[in-house]
Amino acid sequence: MSTYALTNSWLSPLVRAVESHGKDPRELLVGELDILDLADPANAWIDHDSMTRLWKRAVAITNDPAIGLLAAGYIGPATFGSLSFAMNASDSALTALRVSVRFHEIGSSAATWSMRSDAEYVEITQKMRGPLGAYEQKDANVGAVLNICRSIGDPRVRYDKLIIGRPAPADISAWQGFFGIEPEFRGNGESFMRFARRPLEVR
Repeated sequence: MSTYALTNSWLSPLVRAVESHGKDPRELLVGELDILDLADPANAWIDHDSMTRLWKRAVAITNDPAIGLLAAGYIGPATFGSLSFAMNASDSALTALRVSVRFHEIGSSAATWSMRSDAEYVEITQKMRGPLGAYEQKDANVGAVLNICRSIGDPRVRYDKLIIGRPAPADISAWQGFFGIEPEFRGNGESFMRFARRPLEVR
């Protein structure tokens, strides 16, 4: 078992992504999380290795290598419990990002998040503390950040630059379509997201 953990809130979007492919989510969960109640309070923890196996199993079940992007689309206003409520109560996407990064500074042992900004740009970096884990989780993380910013502020917000900390997929068309730009891929586990600042300040 890994010494690293992350919020189990990602289980619900992953289950919904599997269901959207017409698959029975019990096929995803059987034998792996028999004792886990999906109704547990948000922000309970799941072992990093277990979550990695679930992402990989989801790809095998659905034959969808971009399932992380699909799961990011199922992030709702309460998915991450208190974090989601705090972000949705923010006056702008910029404030919400600050809340999220601060939360992850104390709320995840699997990765570190940092943020810097100036008059022109806002940049967020996510670095893995331990193993790289599932590529799909990396996709889901950067997809969720973008979707949350759009839901809180300007729905046209997009990344100015995006590096996803995973090896490049064989066909990047799904990633180009989702983000509206061509992301870079680096298999070192470090993701980098840069926004133009002004759209994030829309109230």
